[in-house]
Amino acid sequence: MSVLARDRRRWLVASCVSLGLFASALDTSVNVALPTIADAFETDISSLQWVIIAFVTTSTALGVSMGSAGDRFGLVRFFRLGLLTYALAMLLLGLAPNLVVLVGLRVLQGLASAAVLSVGPALIALSFPAGERGRALGLMGGTQAIGSVAAGFAGGVLIEAFGWPVIFLGRIPLLVAALLLALVVLRDERPQRSAPQTGSRFDLAGAVALSVAVGSLLVGLNLLRASGVGATPALLLLGSAVAAASIFVYVELRAPWPVLDLSLFRRRPFTAAFLTLLFNSLGAFTIWFVFPFFVADVLGRGVATLGFFLGLQGLCSAGSAPAGGWLADRVPPQRLVTAAAATVAAALLWTSTLDAGSSVVEASLPLALAGIGQGTLRAAARTLVFNNVPQERFGTASGALNLGGSMGLVLSVAAFTAFFAARLDGHTARLVGQGLSEAAAAAPAHVEAFRETFRLGALVVLLGVAASLLAWRPVSALRPG
Repeated sequence: MSVLARDRRRWLVASCVSLGLFASALDTSVNVALPTIADAFETDISSLQWVIIAFVTTSTALGVSMGSAGDRFGLVRFFRLGLLTYALAMLLLGLAPNLVVLVGLRVLQGLASAAVLSVGPALIALSFPAGERGRALGLMGGTQAIGSVAAGFAGGVLIEAFGWPVIFLGRIPLLVAALLLALVVLRDERPQRSAPQTGSRFDLAGAVALSVAVGSLLVGLNLLRASGVGATPALLLLGSAVAAASIFVYVELRAPWPVLDLSLFRRRPFTAAFLTLLFNSLGAFTIWFVFPFFVADVLGRGVATLGFFLGLQGLCSAGSAPAGGWLADRVPPQRLVTAAAATVAAALLWTSTLDAGSSVVEASLPLALAGIGQGTLRAAARTLVFNNVPQERFGTASGALNLGGSMGLVLSVAAFTAFFAARLDGHTARLVGQGLSEAAAAAPAHVEAFRETFRLGALVVLLGVAASLLAWRPVSALRPG
């Protein structure tokens, strides 16, 4: 094959994966559709939350297992199967007759999403050599971010025109196109396998233990947040998560070819990227669930302004991801990971300076900076990892990175919601004790709690900056394996 033909096929692979991830990223529109779904099925918000929980829990819990299965049985096979299952799930979800069926099918969608999101980046990394894969991974990340932004902007318009099923049925043509492209351009070019990999069964026990641990943790945290610390089911689930995690570690240390090779964490670049993404998600996700209340309750702005703020952040992330990937091919990616995480921390500190008198422009600038940092960070972190792990573990590493980011997101919602509420109550009580009425104390108390929450978020992201320094040792100095 000529160099030109090989390059063309590589970019066709990248286009195929990006199209699949773009369709997956459109799932943000489900959040927009929740009120319409509630009206259609005559249900309440407490029941409706399972539409989100079922999908996020399944996708997160199975991500590493799907990536590992792709490494074991073929990345191309699992990516095609993921796209096919995703398209089937979209069709069935669009025809769901009631909420119970809808939630059940979201589990099927989560399984397909786990395969697509874990295996897709690994396919790109396998197709491009070091020195070129950063640009491809950055373009993939940018396409994914554009999908999330497009879902937010267009979701409401489409739902109003065609009803809630359009958020599922409308993605079928994209998934079919990605599947057809996958059948034509993807080739099963597996790297040379190690002896344990070729001679061992898939680590089903490890996969089940990890899925139970992650799933129990996510559902338990959601129940705890909704029901309070004394909720018995939530505490039982959290206990089962600890038990399953212990079993998982025990199994993995003895498996000939474990579903998550814990020796990956002996590789400083992998550990640095994993921890940096985890801490970044944990700290920066405050933008998505604390900032909206600041916009409404302190700035007095409506949904349109909030949509502008979050859309701007998403567009900046989409634009910076390709640039970050391009840079990661030209400068040491570990340096870029550190710089990008520091940028996100600076953006959160900047956000913490806002108050009731801040203008739309003043509030939008730190969000734009946060978007630039996050888009660059994801592209650089993926490049760093794929440049430093064995090719036969690309799917596993990709799934692990997704797990770190998703776990940070879920923990952020649980921890920072509680922190913000506690600080808001504390500042309100202090101001009321100083003689203000509750109405007069509401805005200044909110500002103080908002500022403290974002400062804490910045501190958490700075922990990721510190973790990224683990990768600054030259690769030649790292321990093998």
